[in-house]
Amino acid sequence: LFRSSLAEAISGVVPPAPTPASAPTTAAPPTRETEGMALARLCTGEPAFDGLVDKVRRFVGRGIPLLIVGESGSGRTALARAFHDDADRRHGPFVALHCASTPADALEAELFGADAGPGRDGPTPGRLAQALGGTLFLHEVGELPAAAQRRLLNVLQQGQFTPPGQGAPLPLDLAIVCASGQPLIERIAQGRFVEDLYHRLNGLSVRL
Repeated sequence: LFRSSLAEAISGVVPPAPTPASAPTTAAPPTRETEGMALARLCTGEPAFDGLVDKVRRFVGRGIPLLIVGESGSGRTALARAFHDDADRRHGPFVALHCASTPADALEAELFGADAGPGRDGPTPGRLAQALGGTLFLHEVGELPAAAQRRLLNVLQQGQFTPPGQGAPLPLDLAIVCASGQPLIERIAQGRFVEDLYHRLNGLSVRL
């Protein structure tokens, strides 16, 4: 619905193409001159779209997960980064995991990390650990396998997790933003998404 407005607002900035599983996507922190202005710069003067941006702005920094629903190319990544750049966590990492482009059998290790094994000299951190102090962006979160969904739900319920190689759990000190091309409620009805996880991720839901 707001694709053309958002495309104009970001002045030709296109969300990056999915990266290989071994190369986490991070965003450079905003400069002093642009701090707190990222969402405002998305506004176009179109009342409906600007109202959506204002709604998102009111939840910045409140520790409430953001769920963005929209088709590919609608500006989900741009909105997620603006949400991060306007928050107190702006100087922390913005770490993205593109669930649809990562092999299903590798997604759990990419998100949570992996112990030493064939091809790995030691434990490798997952995106959760890499995003501590910042924001974790799960692109196409509906593509997470069932086992990874249940494990993520447990982490969110406990508010802590133990990265590979760590002897003690760490607090889950990060913000979570998710994006999905299909409303997750439809995937729940299809038996493809854990309902309790949906409620954990659906703090604020917006549709582009």
